[in-house]
Amino acid sequence: MTNEVVIRTVSEDCLCIFTRAPELGRVKQRLALTLGDAGALAAHEELLRRTLDQTASPGTYRMEVWLTRLDISLPGWLQSGAFELREQGSGDLGQRMQETLAAALATSRRCVLIGSDCPDIDSAYVAAAFKALADADVVFGPAEDGGYGLVGLSRPVPELFAESRWGDEGVLRRALARLQGAGISAALLPEIYDVDELADWQRYERGKRVPQSQ
Repeated sequence: MTNEVVIRTVSEDCLCIFTRAPELGRVKQRLALTLGDAGALAAHEELLRRTLDQTASPGTYRMEVWLTRLDISLPGWLQSGAFELREQGSGDLGQRMQETLAAALATSRRCVLIGSDCPDIDSAYVAAAFKALADADVVFGPAEDGGYGLVGLSRPVPELFAESRWGDEGVLRRALARLQGAGISAALLPEIYDVDELADWQRYERGKRVPQSQ
């Protein structure tokens, strides 16, 4: 038996899209109250496909899609080969994001994590995040609801995910306070919105009808 030497290639940047697997009754629960389970699933899939299309930038950074489950039948467009499919670990949101970013940093110098429900995020926004990480330890894409739709790291920062109240309007404010207290530098990108409520979905639908030239 011979000893096998495994050489791991470290790429410059990695984009992780962190989202739920497209399962009926398990996505967009607040939208499902008005759109129904089938409508909520259709909305989730549309937003995810839009995110994949808008953030694709071959040769600029590699893409990984982190789903809550991989042991289900996935649509063909999620198996295109343009990105690697990965399965999220267990634990609360912070633990799962921390594990995802740690895995990405093991083979990348910088990594950015986004959700699939922020229509404002495109390849230019992601590129701006990676650029900010040249000078900062952490970068955020602040969301209008007080959270963030993008977070990126240039090194492991476990302090970032010491959060017990995910989902309220103080998530980003508390994260920035923890980082400042630990002497960790952070950069902020322009504010974005995410699609959670019916009003957000209607806003997204209106935006699709605006001509690209405007």
